[in-house]
Amino acid sequence: MVSEPRIIEEHIAPKVLISERLSEYARDRFEGLPSRKSVVKAIKRNQLWVNGAPSTTGYWVCPGDRITLMTDSSHEVVYKKELRVIYEDDFVAAIFKPGDLPVSGNMLRTVANALSGNLEQSSQMDSYSRPRPVHRLDRQTSGILIIAKTVKAASSLGAQFEDRTVTKSYRAIVQGSTSESFSIEDAIEGREAVTYFEKVREVSSTKAGILTELKCYPQTGRKNQIRIHLSNSGLPIYGDQRFGGERSGRGLLLFAEAISFTHPESGERIELSVDLPRKFERIMRSQKKRSPN
Repeated sequence: MVSEPRIIEEHIAPKVLISERLSEYARDRFEGLPSRKSVVKAIKRNQLWVNGAPSTTGYWVCPGDRITLMTDSSHEVVYKKELRVIYEDDFVAAIFKPGDLPVSGNMLRTVANALSGNLEQSSQMDSYSRPRPVHRLDRQTSGILIIAKTVKAASSLGAQFEDRTVTKSYRAIVQGSTSESFSIEDAIEGREAVTYFEKVREVSSTKAGILTELKCYPQTGRKNQIRIHLSNSGLPIYGDQRFGGERSGRGLLLFAEAISFTHPESGERIELSVDLPRKFERIMRSQKKRSPN
């Protein structure tokens, strides 16, 4: 389905200005475009118009130019899948992402393509035609995923992730024994990466040695951060065959169980959590039964 584009925000270039290319000028002049990267993305999607027509990154802004940020009118692909909605209002939503379902990508079967069939359309002027995930979870990881329904919400939540004011909690079962609490500070692809851990319990297993259940608190948001940190420390997540774990028979034992953020409109602190999947308890209980100790 193709929808007609509409204006989200508008800016008139002043009569006196130092001329800049659109990709530089538009940054910070629109609430929904806080960075040059976001401006370039909007231009590529034909969302940034000058004087009534889609423009380019190389356009030199002139005095009196009418610059408008439009809704995304690209072809909408819908993946029909029922998702569990944890929280929803006119600005933001949270859904339960199943394991083995990618958040986004160049394919039909993604969370992003299923959102419009599970969430209500926002009534706000800066609403997206399609709600957008504002962070990522690995394809195999299940748990809470936050969705922006408006440009303002996406901008606010993006800034919160950048400023590290969003708090997240994960649960994992790893192969090996750990101390009661510990931290890992190990750069990933040259960028700072920090994760704190708390031990919940451990069992001896005839199949996988010692299995330890951990609460994980990532302080940074690098790709595959928890999986890489644990694997590099000799504690691969059970079921994480990509990073050295043994096959669990239950998939990857990593779960995004809680998240806290500031609501982009009300300023209220929102705290969300979901129950741990039954497979965590089943694995720890079944493996303990197999223990010779």
